[in-house]
Amino acid sequence: MDNELGNINERDQVMDGTDNNSIHEWQRLSPAAIIYFVAGSLKLIFSNVVYLIPVVLFSYDNILQHPYIWLPSLLGLIAVLVLFAFLSFKMYRYRLTDSHVEICSGIFNKAHLNLPFERVQNVKVEQPLYYRITGHACLLLDTAGSFKNEAKIIAL
Repeated sequence: MDNELGNINERDQVMDGTDNNSIHEWQRLSPAAIIYFVAGSLKLIFSNVVYLIPVVLFSYDNILQHPYIWLPSLLGLIAVLVLFAFLSFKMYRYRLTDSHVEICSGIFNKAHLNLPFERVQNVKVEQPLYYRITGHACLLLDTAGSFKNEAKIIAL
């Protein structure tokens, strides 16, 4: 009798497309997450622009005399920014189980976060301007004792 019920449940799961093993597999982000990583890199660059102002002021005449040097440098910076965003997108993966969420991320500094659901105290859904167009959102999970969000799943 138990064997028959097991076969019926397996058949129902196959017909429904719900397989318990597929729920626990590592998931990749939507390609729209590349926008998030580019925006994060731009935010980092512009937050440090104060340090670049003296360099630009002292070399302003040199920049105007040699545009063939700064233009490829600017294009190279943009290419590195996009490459970094793409690699961050490829390296980010997450997995939801019955009791916790796991997030693996990072290119050079690998991070693996295993967050049990019982430690989660606040769940926040953000939808930045660039995700409103695509209909995606960011899921932020906050725990007690941390001053920042513990986990962030991007482009859901």
